[in-house]
Amino acid sequence: MNTKEIISSFFTRKRNNANNINELISPSTVVINYNLPIGDYLSLSPIIDAIEQKWNTVSIYVICSKATFELVSCDPRVRPLCFPNKKNTWKYPNQCKKVLSDIGPIDLLIEPCKLNRSFRSLIGYCLKPRLTIGLYWDRYHSIANPINLNPQLRLTQMPKPHMYSEMMQGYGFKIIDDNYRVYEKDESKQKIKLYLRQHNVQSYLIINPFASTTKRTLPFIQVQKIVKSTHQLYAHIILLIPPYVDNIQEWKNIDNTILCPPINSIMDSVSYIRNCSMVLSVDTSIVHIASAFNKPIVGLYREQDLTTSCWLPTSTQQIVLSLHSSPEQISNKIKILRDHNKIKISS
Repeated sequence: MNTKEIISSFFTRKRNNANNINELISPSTVVINYNLPIGDYLSLSPIIDAIEQKWNTVSIYVICSKATFELVSCDPRVRPLCFPNKKNTWKYPNQCKKVLSDIGPIDLLIEPCKLNRSFRSLIGYCLKPRLTIGLYWDRYHSIANPINLNPQLRLTQMPKPHMYSEMMQGYGFKIIDDNYRVYEKDESKQKIKLYLRQHNVQSYLIINPFASTTKRTLPFIQVQKIVKSTHQLYAHIILLIPPYVDNIQEWKNIDNTILCPPINSIMDSVSYIRNCSMVLSVDTSIVHIASAFNKPIVGLYREQDLTTSCWLPTSTQQIVLSLHSSPEQISNKIKILRDHNKIKISS
């Protein structure tokens, strides 16, 4: 156990007053401790739906960061609680005091992931909920034991939304739909609609080569080759370039046959994906957004993730390839999905 885990273990050693959800009589406040990347939030949908089905008058709050606040704010099922990023964990106690002052005592806290870092474990310690449930109940005293759940659940290749659905059922909630879910922002929706109309774009392929780490990002040269191999398949190709990319102008000049619209936030990407015909993307939140809209996807993953990842696409039509696949292989799979979709539409 390293120093960070030792500190976290201190914050998770105290048990709650309640042992299961049946002891929560007329609960009013539920908090989901989510301070994670964008894709992780989309996978929490079964948790939110299970709570709503159990208690339709309860208020559901989601702890998020500034980077994901907009995404959470667009979800009409929940209310965001914006916390400082993990580098400012020392601010969390005061932030939790403010939360308790604003919304009152917490009936149920849900911990979807490990509490092996203080920026996660400190939340429950400071909020002092009546009951805490979570995916790692067997590792932390603060998380109540489920009625019936096998820890092996976490080791499967089961899609993350399905995993959370099983988790909630293990605590006595009803099993519900296990897919990702995302909501559009009206401002982005109208902006993207206008852009597509001005450029006379209807059917188009989205390419997303960017991920949060360089290990999962496609190199510039490889993307150039992929574009050349695929531009005959679609009249329009849109390259999603997030605002954090340093050499944006270089990427915009990658090929004069594709479109590189301005992307100001993840909500712009959501609306472009909502209107597209197909998505080609590396392993990142774009795959999960496309899965939420059930768009045909060609996903590019690292070799070690092809058979072990719980973050693979869940769309009805999807193909997963190695991140190092040749442009010809990728183009061929895009053609297969495109032709299959044409046959499906015509029939």
